[in-house]
Amino acid sequence: FFGEEFRDSYSTSTVNITNPTPRSYIGGLLGYANSWTSRFERLYATGDVNINNGTADYVGGLIGYFRGGYLENSYASGNVSGVRNSSGALVGLHRGDTRGCFATGNITASGRNISALIGYQLEGSITDSFSTGNVEVPEVLSDI
Repeated sequence: FFGEEFRDSYSTSTVNITNPTPRSYIGGLLGYANSWTSRFERLYATGDVNINNGTADYVGGLIGYFRGGYLENSYASGNVSGVRNSSGALVGLHRGDTRGCFATGNITASGRNISALIGYQLEGSITDSFSTGNVEVPEVLSDI
């Protein structure tokens, strides 16, 4: 997705991916959003994101990799499982501002930069946002 505005959209589907490669960019609504000046508002995803037999990085319950801009008043409620690095129950990696967002799903991962909200906040800020899910990291891989 490359654009300036994305509003009032949702997904209720479950995402099941088998044998993904690293840097997979997988999300419950969007896998990869590439726009530094974008404004995403009132988005949500309610389905689970399940990775089976793979090494998926940049996975989120709503967006896998958000390269910038603003994410506002959005949420994800599904569980995220089987992921590796830079993965979160809301967004896997975000390089922008997050305001008024939340995630309620659990995340199970084996890697680094894992969170119940945003796995890796590279730049920007997080305000008025929260998560209620659990984070489970059964094993941390040393060769990543």
